[in-house]
Amino acid sequence: MCKITKVVTGLLEENCYIVQFNQTECFITDPGNDADKIIKVVNTENVKPLGIILTHGHFDHVDAVSFLKDYYGVPAYMNNSDLFFVDEKFNVEYDLSGIDEIPGTDIRVFSTPGHSKGSSCFLIGDNLICGDTLFAGTIGRCDLEGGSYKEMEKTLEFIVNNFDVKTRLFPGHGPDTTLEYEMRYNPYLVNIKKL
Repeated sequence: MCKITKVVTGLLEENCYIVQFNQTECFITDPGNDADKIIKVVNTENVKPLGIILTHGHFDHVDAVSFLKDYYGVPAYMNNSDLFFVDEKFNVEYDLSGIDEIPGTDIRVFSTPGHSKGSSCFLIGDNLICGDTLFAGTIGRCDLEGGSYKEMEKTLEFIVNNFDVKTRLFPGHGPDTTLEYEMRYNPYLVNIKKL
């Protein structure tokens, strides 16, 4: 079972996701703001958060982390390459660099640098939480601190060649989409040949 519920937060309309991988437990991804809205959805779904997983450290994806960590008493997971973005706001208990899976779950972890050095994507079944790496019709910015267009190109090639075209993409902003659709219409993916 995998159920993903989107909560749009903050002025930049960032997508936080409540990822249920069974009937009673969930992870919260990228709680950018509006902790009260996130708590309301968690309560409505009647699930217990086990942790907070972060695709990267930019403020619009992490501003509610400290409050939610205290409220639920849960740890945060993030690639430590982005730690300098959140330094002193909250502690990250689990470094995602170099690991393949969130321990005790079926949530697979992929390092996807480009938008930031520590950008990560999370695969749950055939659903990819992709943060600001890939959006419907475009990609995340590469001109912010730690970003690299060269790294983004490698990441996009990796995504095209390692995920099924039916993979549903859940980006950090905007609507969800599929890899198949993006490979056909996203100008950053149309010329990448699947090996």
